[in-house]
Amino acid sequence: MELKYILYNTLDYKIFGNIEKNIEKLCQNSKKCTKNCLFFCIDGIKTTGSLYISEAITYGANVVVLEEKLNFDIENLIKKYNKTTFVFVKDLRKSMAVMCANFFDNPQKKLKIVGITGTNGKSSTAFICYNLLKIQSKRVGLIGTSGIFFDDKKIDLNMTTPDSIDLFEIFAKMVKAKIEYCIMEVSAHAIYLDKVYGIEFAVKALTNVKSDHLDFFKTKENYINVKRHFFERGKKFVINGNDKVGQEIILGSKKDCVVYCYDNLKNKKICKNFKKNTVFYAKNAKFSLKNTIFDLIFKNKIYNISSKLIGKFNIENILCAVAILFCLGFEPESFIQNISQICNVAGRFDCVFNDGFSVIIDYAHTTDSLKNLLKTVKSVSRNKNIIVFGCPGERDSYKRFEMGKLAGRFCEYVILTTDNPASENARRIMFEMQQGAKQTNAKCFCVEDRKSAIKKAIKIAQKEKNVNVLIVGKGVEEYQIVGDRHIPYSDYKVVDEILKSQQK
Repeated sequence: MELKYILYNTLDYKIFGNIEKNIEKLCQNSKKCTKNCLFFCIDGIKTTGSLYISEAITYGANVVVLEEKLNFDIENLIKKYNKTTFVFVKDLRKSMAVMCANFFDNPQKKLKIVGITGTNGKSSTAFICYNLLKIQSKRVGLIGTSGIFFDDKKIDLNMTTPDSIDLFEIFAKMVKAKIEYCIMEVSAHAIYLDKVYGIEFAVKALTNVKSDHLDFFKTKENYINVKRHFFERGKKFVINGNDKVGQEIILGSKKDCVVYCYDNLKNKKICKNFKKNTVFYAKNAKFSLKNTIFDLIFKNKIYNISSKLIGKFNIENILCAVAILFCLGFEPESFIQNISQICNVAGRFDCVFNDGFSVIIDYAHTTDSLKNLLKTVKSVSRNKNIIVFGCPGERDSYKRFEMGKLAGRFCEYVILTTDNPASENARRIMFEMQQGAKQTNAKCFCVEDRKSAIKKAIKIAQKEKNVNVLIVGKGVEEYQIVGDRHIPYSDYKVVDEILKSQQK
């Protein structure tokens, strides 16, 4: 594709060089550049993009896109690489999204895209939507933490929301496969970094807003503002009416919102502003380790729901998914009975029953998601609890003490271990968590090797009997990040290996 077509609708750019150059590939990693490649000079978290211009050109980039505010000798750069076209833009992230969309023939316009954001519940809600549409024989794709799914294929992802180049290429592949609906998780980072800039979402949904990613956003208010920003534009909004930030979005929005909530809406202003037929409620919930039963109320109709998804937070996820499908034009009667067919999301309260104890694998990695998990386990089981978990390195360290204390409040045994320590000292991370656990009466152990930590938990469970072993934090992840290496590792494989070895 010629550069001039890629630049279509890009605001305020200045170009030095040939605008008719042929572009065969887009890159933001200089090492992946090839002949006739366009290189986006994007700054990373730890590095500056302009350091890699020479390398990108050496590998074959014939166009380089930079931000105007970059402070280096532009004239010498243009003289040195006089066969290369340079494009200067005011906002590189937004321009990148527009240019990527153009390069892949604007596939986002040919899909009905649902964007789900929130601190917790994005993956489960997206999974429920995806499966409800699949059961109805709709052509649907999913983009999220667990990977990319469409046409019975799975592509692994290393982030919740892909960067613009990958994202629009995925959209293009979905269009080629005749996908009609795309359900995607939208992370706070993706919103802040304009990865989803220019996408006209058919529906935007908010699960909840808690405190998270303070290593990146620095303050809770900054993080909340990013979530609010996502709902400044859009066609249809689905909002958790019991979430404080959700309530602010509902009251501040000029659009009608479809609201969902566990039990009744408690905000009187929202109740005055919204008719009853815009709210999905859940009441009369009953929980066990094997299923959840509740009444879903909408337009004065009561739907009796039985689900294999466990806990109050999964009722909220189901309500959100139902509201999303309603916004997509489906009446609840057409799909509500299919909720019973949906199994647990891999890595989300995934329960394996063994002789005398159960093992629950869950991705909970924030203070709030851990609290939800532990409260749910207490509400559905009278067993003792053993928890195995760690906190990631290079992430907001303040939560380590709180998560250690929280684990000790709900569990009789706390086994602290590693969870992607990255460049941090794993023992230091465990020590910070241990200080929180020591504020409780739980028996606390530090076992740096995660496999050994799980073995220890299962050994205790076999002695105690009537125990839940909670393996928390990684879910379906298949690696440990140690230093800058991704070392193959899976909680699922470790548990399976341990349990099978004991059956011999």
